[in-house]
Amino acid sequence: MTKTISMYQLEKNLIDELNDNKKEILEREYPSDLITEYADGWIPIYNSDLIETLSSDHSLSNVDDTGLLPKNPSVHDIIRTAI
Repeated sequence: MTKTISMYQLEKNLIDELNDNKKEILEREYPSDLITEYADGWIPIYNSDLIETLSSDHSLSNVDDTGLLPKNPSVHDIIRTAI
């Protein structure tokens, strides 16, 4: 069984990882590319993980910019985009 992870914990984990790798990030020619790579690594990709994250934060059922969604979004697309 997987442990439910909240958006708060996802953000905290990402910030911790960025702080742990600050020197490597700052030494890159394009630091934003590496920051994006780290951020992408913390977005849940498995549908069950997306639903678990939604269960801890119901605001993920809404997307601020609906233009980012595919034409016929699934519930998983909505959560992924909200994150």
